Amino acid sequence: MKLKNSILSFTVLLTFLLFSKNGFSQSDKLTPDQEARIKFSIHLITYDTISSFENVLGESYYKLLVYSFSDNLSIPEIERNQFTANDKKIIENAIFKLNEVKKNPPTWNELLIKEAEYLKWIDISQRKKSKYKI
Repeated sequence: MKLKNSILSFTVLLTFLLFSKNGFSQSDKLTPDQEARIKFSIHLITYDTISSFENVLGESYYKLLVYSFSDNLSIPEIERNQFTANDKKIIENAIFKLNEVKKNPPTWNELLIKEAEYLKWIDISQRKKSKYKI
């Protein structure tokens, strides 16, 4: 009788653990709002890589990476051993940042601050005098 109760208790415990792992864990599926925030953040992650590539293949892959992630949040798997060390570093850094933003989407407030920083960067790089009053 004790063995039967122990087996039953173990089965109930195992079932509970399985349901808690599958039923209560956070889903990998993103909400439309999360997807929008992730996609909006891409230009904020990638704007500072302009003309820093040494090889046309490195820059080509980088563009494929950005376009693919922008469209469907996926990273294309391409062999990267033909890239220079500098290009690999830029690409790996971008992949890391894109994966991080996908795991932990920024809030709209965080995006607002980053967008303001981006606009200041653009303004400084293109004008002698800022167009912003503040």
